Amino acid sequence: MSNSSGARLDITENSYKHTFEDIEAIMGAAGFQRTGQWLDERRSFSVNLLRPAG
Repeated sequence: MSNSSGARLDITENSYKHTFEDIEAIMGAAGFQRTGQWLDERRSFSVNLLRPAG
């Protein structure tokens, strides 16, 4: 795939499996806090909205 200037774009998808506790620890260590979370019906997937802590 290339963009309008002809530069090649390599698209990579990364999928990681984390517990809710892992997510809390990772975002806290990175200096973020969650402001929203959306879950599927089985609580297998989440989308998290973060903002800088403080």
